[in-house]
Amino acid sequence: MKKQGLPGLETPIHYYEIGNEPDLTLGKDPKSEGGTVFYLDSPEHYAELLQKSYTTIKAADNKIQILIAGAAGIQHEFQKFWERVFSTPKIAGYFDIANIHCLSAPNQDKNDPNFISAGDLNVTFYRNLLLSYKITKTIWVTEAENIQGNDIQANVKRLDASVANALKNGAEKIFFTGASFSNDLMRYTSEILIKDKAYYRNIIWEYK
Repeated sequence: MKKQGLPGLETPIHYYEIGNEPDLTLGKDPKSEGGTVFYLDSPEHYAELLQKSYTTIKAADNKIQILIAGAAGIQHEFQKFWERVFSTPKIAGYFDIANIHCLSAPNQDKNDPNFISAGDLNVTFYRNLLLSYKITKTIWVTEAENIQGNDIQANVKRLDASVANALKNGAEKIFFTGASFSNDLMRYTSEILIKDKAYYRNIIWEYK
């Protein structure tokens, strides 16, 4: 990588995220057809990847900001993965921005910690996890939603409150997974974006 990254870009890249949801590896069989797997190695090796990536990128351009990979959620198995990453000596020196996701499963039990934590897009839980390792960082929510069922108006109201709470509790930026407020299994797929642009456009205009 040359100094100043990639010269000549109309929109230079100022932020790099090192991986995505590597905690989804835990307990998964990479050969299985079920579930999603984004990383095929241990938390300790992810920490090593983060350190090497940070050092290499900053050597090319020290103004670039590095995001640690987004945590998939607050479930126990994900938490255990990140505990092993954050316990790596001096790991806080190898990322600039902390990163959490909140993808709410529909019709969750209101006593479920995952349901409750979605009330601020998992920000308080994640901030407290970082603080337990004496890590203080800017927090971004890079995948955000709070869809709990098929009532669109209720989902809009819930997401609005979740965003307000996330910002109040320490999130600096929030990025949404899509424009759909319905419990639509297609809302994450490219088919809607490619073939049914009006699907999102109509929803956006309805709540603009």
